[in-house]
Amino acid sequence: MPTYDLFNAWFRIADWCAYTLAKQGCESVVLKPLGEHSHAAAIIVREASQSGSYMHRKLAASLAGWIRDPSPQLLEELFKTEADYDASLEPSDFGRLESQSVMEDIVVSAHRWMRDTNQGQHASHALKQIIGSTIAGQYWNSAGEAMIGLCKYHSDDSAELLQEFAEYANGPAPSHPSRPSLKQEKSIAQNLLEGNPKALDSLERFLQAQDAAADTEIDPNSRAAIDHLLAMAKTIE
Repeated sequence: MPTYDLFNAWFRIADWCAYTLAKQGCESVVLKPLGEHSHAAAIIVREASQSGSYMHRKLAASLAGWIRDPSPQLLEELFKTEADYDASLEPSDFGRLESQSVMEDIVVSAHRWMRDTNQGQHASHALKQIIGSTIAGQYWNSAGEAMIGLCKYHSDDSAELLQEFAEYANGPAPSHPSRPSLKQEKSIAQNLLEGNPKALDSLERFLQAQDAAADTEIDPNSRAAIDHLLAMAKTIE
């Protein structure tokens, strides 16, 4: 019953969080405190990552970044789930654009993990999978940001992969419904190879904005719904 109550409380606010708060850039007002309840948050992440709604899968990917004590393989699980879903679609299916959006949030969460020395190595595994998948032919438009994360936090372990990514970025554009030109990837690779320090900070500013947004004031009814979710999450610990 505690898990049922947890899901019930989550789905009461999931759409509001995905379609209203996320568009305002303040979904962290829900995700940050929920992430303090590591076990409950992980249960929600794994359940929501299987959703037919890509907005709910995005929330799952975002929530993973806020979990205080996450399972080391959680981001890799999310990558595999979304990559498998993308691969199940026809190559020209525009539903693949939704998977791109979900993967972007997985990369952001990996960057958040990379800030933590205890989780950084596990996050790097997920980032390497995203980059490797892209180079191998399953294109992800967030591979450049994944490369930034590796170079920023694990530069000694990323030089060879950066060279491979640069070769990929300067090659032919892949076939994908988003019609990528690889201009962004070329720019990122060039800046990283040249050691441009500004190239390392693009996502950090976004993370800082998310951090600040966690303190956004909300109305009493919404606060009560969040508090109910947190109370249910506490029963799972």
